[in-house]
Amino acid sequence: MGGAVAAKAVKKVFEEKTEYPWCDVIKALFVIDVVEGPALESLPYMDDILLAKPQTFKSVEQAIRWNVRSGNIRNTESARVSTPPTLKEQDKSGAKSFVWRTDLMKTKEYWEEWYKGLSKAFLEVPVMKQLVLAGSDKTDKELKLGHVEGKFKLHLVLNAGHTVQEDEPKQLAELLKRSVELAHIDEKADATEVSVSCPGKEMTFVHN
Repeated sequence: MGGAVAAKAVKKVFEEKTEYPWCDVIKALFVIDVVEGPALESLPYMDDILLAKPQTFKSVEQAIRWNVRSGNIRNTESARVSTPPTLKEQDKSGAKSFVWRTDLMKTKEYWEEWYKGLSKAFLEVPVMKQLVLAGSDKTDKELKLGHVEGKFKLHLVLNAGHTVQEDEPKQLAELLKRSVELAHIDEKADATEVSVSCPGKEMTFVHN
């Protein structure tokens, strides 16, 4: 969901007529494991997926174990960091338990809107773009064409599930670090320069 919000938000700020120098501030866009086509295709199954999740846990540790055993997060160390903030404690008749802080079913009416138009927005953002996918190339038709045309760089992270940043944090951090460094380099012998247009300015980024 975050990738869809980021792509559409960045596209919007570049399109708006403003004196704020967005081209000097936003240098790159990274979208992690979300693609419009597959995301929209999965929506009919989301109700069952969410309803299958345990709604309460006796302890935070139990929730962490469930996240790991279910495959939501494959890295136990990461799960110990990210799981607690997603929970809240409740006390019913003196019995304490933990429930999910956010009820995703309440956002159902917005699911299609979040993802629809994501590929177009991503491709039209006039900065260096990186799409990071877990395990396999599951792009849609629009992104496949955009990739062939060199509009963005695609990187596959093996041995990772949907939460790439948690399953393979070091690998992803190295990838982002390298990409951020390249966004500030003008010349590199073994790299390909890609020019993109921002309102009133031509910018050149380097893709390896």
